[in-house]
Amino acid sequence: AIEKKVDIKIAIDIISLAYENEYDTAVLVSGDGDFVPVVRKVKELDKNVEVWAFRYSLANALKEEIEQENINYLDGILSKIEM
Repeated sequence: AIEKKVDIKIAIDIISLAYENEYDTAVLVSGDGDFVPVVRKVKELDKNVEVWAFRYSLANALKEEIEQENINYLDGILSKIEM
């Protein structure tokens, strides 16, 4: 349940900050398909969306909404960011 509350807060922030023209590119570190409507709305507002996710957890529906060059896989850089 806590995870959903976080998802909702992220969605609200991404959309409200887009309306307020606070950024050009939203960087979403999640592969959750629940963010598809958020991505669509942000793109309607002429913002770019970049996604960082693990290959196994990137929802196909989300992958279809994002331009290929804006999809980044954490798998490839994990060894560089591990503590």
